[in-house]
Amino acid sequence: MANIQLVSVNDEVRVDSKLIAERGGIENRSAVQTITNYIDDFKEFGLIQFEMETVKKIGGRGRKYKKYYLLQFMQVTDLVLRQFMVK
Repeated sequence: MANIQLVSVNDEVRVDSKLIAERGGIENRSAVQTITNYIDDFKEFGLIQFEMETVKKIGGRGRKYKKYYLLQFMQVTDLVLRQFMVK
């Protein structure tokens, strides 16, 4: 199993939600939706950091934006539990 890359944001270690989703075999939009649905719970662990990624649309016309989160340890744990463990 490959390691998950850590990112430093304002001297705080974070993990990209796209990587969590990829390792869990789901699409990032599912992870983003889970975070959005439980945003207040995620905020209890600290600041919610997100970024927008520019992606070319199919056919090369225009662009669209994909949101992803940079999560700290407890937020990653919460996401994993909600997305993969709790049914």
